[in-house]
Amino acid sequence: MKTFQHICLVVILALMLTSCEELAFRQPMPHDAPNLTSFPPECIGTFVSESDPKDTLVIYPDSVKDERFILNDENLMRKYGKYYILNQHKRDRWIVAALRTRGKRGFDIYWFNIEGEKNKNSLSRVTKTVMVQDPETAKEYMLVDPTSSEFNRMLHSRAFQRKDKFRRIDS
Repeated sequence: MKTFQHICLVVILALMLTSCEELAFRQPMPHDAPNLTSFPPECIGTFVSESDPKDTLVIYPDSVKDERFILNDENLMRKYGKYYILNQHKRDRWIVAALRTRGKRGFDIYWFNIEGEKNKNSLSRVTKTVMVQDPETAKEYMLVDPTSSEFNRMLHSRAFQRKDKFRRIDS
């Protein structure tokens, strides 16, 4: 479950918080997409991480087991091309991850990795970035507010990386 917890703070997202730097958005992404009320049918079931076989996820139509991610006003999912964009509200910002299905076989989880100058520069060339200090934790994070076009380009940047692959273990 630890990989999915990371994603839960990314959203699904404590994923990005395991790094010393976080990418945050001023608003949920993508701007112009409606909120979905349930996970896609191909994502409902039991899955295991291909990188850590002890990491198992059980996904229900509107949540992940143990209430790690429940679709509501604080945890949003929106469709964008081939991705389901997962948004988790965190005080004054949104943490974003993406899920891409592989049919009934499973799905991949992606997130924005801003560790390293190449990844930061990759995002800075796409959209305006601002370093902000969290008043509660004193940790810095990168804040962005991309347009729809910029968000699309962010998804094609070197900073957007696959974090894990999950394969279905139920029938």
